[in-house]
Amino acid sequence: MRLDQIDLNLLKVLHTLFRTESVTLTARQVGVSQSAISKSLGRLRTILGDQLFIKHGNGGIAFTKRAEALREPLEDWYAATRKVLHAQTDFDPKDITGRFTIACTDFGVFSVITPAMPHILRAAPGIQLRLVPMRQDSAAQLATGNVDIALSALSLDAARSHGRWLFDEPIVCMMNCNHPLAQAGSTRLDLKELLDWPHYSMILQENQVDIIDIALGELGLQRRVALQIPYFWVAPLLLNDTNALLIMPARAATHYATMGGYAVRDLPEQFTCIHYHILWTERARHDPATEWLIDQLATHCSAVPRVE
Repeated sequence: MRLDQIDLNLLKVLHTLFRTESVTLTARQVGVSQSAISKSLGRLRTILGDQLFIKHGNGGIAFTKRAEALREPLEDWYAATRKVLHAQTDFDPKDITGRFTIACTDFGVFSVITPAMPHILRAAPGIQLRLVPMRQDSAAQLATGNVDIALSALSLDAARSHGRWLFDEPIVCMMNCNHPLAQAGSTRLDLKELLDWPHYSMILQENQVDIIDIALGELGLQRRVALQIPYFWVAPLLLNDTNALLIMPARAATHYATMGGYAVRDLPEQFTCIHYHILWTERARHDPATEWLIDQLATHCSAVPRVE
């Protein structure tokens, strides 16, 4: 079939369906009725000779192998088309009106989003940012376009995303100010001190293994985890009136410590730091607005001071 024999709007429908995985949401994003989307998909099935997707009982859909084979070429085509249409247009962030979805933890909000927001809103007052939690399938969310940008210290599939280093963050041990370790003379804990007390473990994603447990495992050691919690900003509150320890990023820990009631000690030398990155996919590289947003986040994240 020649290109002039197909309605290119049908490809736009399929491209949107890949992102939403919902006929209803596709209709909303394209701006037509659900029946119109169903008719467009019917035409595509006839043209391509494939069912394209199967509906699940829970309302979701599963794409066929033929459809999945079209996902990446269609994304490339869509990005290239946008690039052609905007090639002669001078980009101005004041013209941004779209919504961008960013996957991150609350530490990502504190260390990256917060210092960048004043600059972003001044330059692009019409921008809309939507923050969602990091998930186990964040790499897949990036690849499908459900997430535009991810902020993470966790490794994602390098073959499916691009990355930019933001900063290296020391990790420290936090405790309430009445803890015996808070009164010790040295600022750095030794391994025995670290393992003598119960711990709260930061688990940000389902089935994630805490990086502290990985490091201890490499030393043939294990700590006693009394509680696993996925929230940075409420975790320190659980230290009150307990002898538990909490290991977390240094600037988050020192932020709490300066408010009173908490002490911070350095970890043994066997523990280093976390490497924080901003991640995006090939699709974002063709969109000047997304590229601009990535640059703003990367440029201004270092503005968050670490309290010594």
